[in-house]
Amino acid sequence: MKHHPIQLIDLQIRELRILVNDPAECQKDNLEAQVAYQVGSHTFKDDQDILMAGFRCLINVDKENAPFELTVDIVGVFTVGDEFPRDKVEHFAKHNAPIILMPYIRENVYSLAIRAGVNVHLPLVQVPTKNS
Repeated sequence: MKHHPIQLIDLQIRELRILVNDPAECQKDNLEAQVAYQVGSHTFKDDQDILMAGFRCLINVDKENAPFELTVDIVGVFTVGDEFPRDKVEHFAKHNAPIILMPYIRENVYSLAIRAGVNVHLPLVQVPTKNS
């Protein structure tokens, strides 16, 4: 099986934060949460071979009287092979990198939540395809 010309080589944690405001409420089943994602990357230069793509998950950060707030902010460091078209790197950073980084977001959300006694799970997201 041939390797993709862009490879994840490092994962950097920028922020892991949880604030529990109501421990009893946090342990209830079907705990509702307001989940938002943010994606970003540095400006890629044609003569570089490193792409840094950020992915952040914010839960209840803007919700008043939330039983908890949680933030996970990570950066994926990718190598970009010479055979990958440079004009497609930005598209990769915005669309493919978040899909690659999502399992790391999920694991960190779960780890923080379970350690703090918060019964929350991220909903599954729909991965866009060429037909959608």
